[in-house]
Amino acid sequence: MTSYSLLFHGYAKAYMVDQIWYENFKPPLNAFNFIDQYMQHRPDDILSEYCKKIFVCRSHQSGNGSEFSKFKGLQISIRTYEIFAMKVEKADTSSDIRRQILATLFNSLGSYYSITNQRIRAIDSFEKAYNINNEDLESLFGVAWWHRSEDPEKAIKLFHQYLDAAPECDKKYYDAYYSLSYIYFSVYKDITKGTEYYYKGLDAEKKQLPCLKAYDTASKLYAKLKMVNLGIHV
Repeated sequence: MTSYSLLFHGYAKAYMVDQIWYENFKPPLNAFNFIDQYMQHRPDDILSEYCKKIFVCRSHQSGNGSEFSKFKGLQISIRTYEIFAMKVEKADTSSDIRRQILATLFNSLGSYYSITNQRIRAIDSFEKAYNINNEDLESLFGVAWWHRSEDPEKAIKLFHQYLDAAPECDKKYYDAYYSLSYIYFSVYKDITKGTEYYYKGLDAEKKQLPCLKAYDTASKLYAKLKMVNLGIHV
């Protein structure tokens, strides 16, 4: 059983470092059977159980199914992680592992709530993740993003906090500038600052790592359209 625990623990820990790697390193189909068999002998192994939840949730989100099936997959993932988060909060295990799992769970829930447009739940989950792990810059970005229209002053402060802490190659770095551009264009009608942050976003895109290709985010598209309408060169 030791080799299985090392495998499941290693996969879960790697996933907590960078969740985007699942698509490149999908578990084999029989992994579900192996982990179920292992959990029968080690029901209190919270890290291996988390590995199982990763397999279950991501398998429901993979593939090229219909939009309805993808939505159902998200619903399953949300409910699975909600229940597991409650269990982990009560778990009697090492504090570091418990905190890491919880922070990742809440970050994932924040992302899922964002996709399904559940603003309050998204903010709550991202805040919980960031409060557990202050190095979770993606969750900090998530909190800032959801405050763009409802509390722009808070959003500006949080985006700058993110920009001060994140490396320039971080996958959300350029969108923080586009989000600031969005705020100044849409909320404050400040053309000068809106334009300034748009161009900073363009510069930041050039510093992205080759494996994290930049894409046109909603904030960028809004700011770009605004500048085109104003006759500003983009």
